Amino acid sequence: MRASERDPREVIRRWGEFTVEVAPRVVPILLLIKSAASTDPQIEALLAEVDEQRLGRMERNARTLHGRGHLRPGMTLGEARDILWTYSSPELFELLVGRRGWSVERFAGFVTDQMINALLPPPSDLETSAH
Repeated sequence: MRASERDPREVIRRWGEFTVEVAPRVVPILLLIKSAASTDPQIEALLAEVDEQRLGRMERNARTLHGRGHLRPGMTLGEARDILWTYSSPELFELLVGRRGWSVERFAGFVTDQMINALLPPPSDLETSAH
C-alpha cells in the first residue's frame, strides 16, 4: 500500500493483489510449520512468532484505516485488526484454493470484497463524509 493512496477501497484492493503475489508461496510453508508444531516445541514457538507477526501487520493495516477515518462507524481498531487477521489466514487460503480449487485470483477478489464490506461504510456513506 502506498502511503499516498487515500481511497480505502483501493488500499484494500491492493492488499488483495498482494495476496495473489504472496499467498501461493507462503501458505504451504505456514501450513507445514503448523503441522510440525504439534510435535516439535521449537517449531511450535516459531508458529507462535509467525502468528504474532501477522497479527502485528494486520494491526498496522487496521491503524491506517482507523487513523484516516475509513472504518465503519462503531468499529473498533481491535475488531478491524481481527477481521484483517482472519482474512489473511493461511487456513482460509487452504480451504478455498487448496481444497475447493478456487484460483488465487478468485480468492483474492473474494477476500478483497469481504474486507471492504466488513471494514468500510457503504459507498454512499464514504462519499458523504468525503465532502
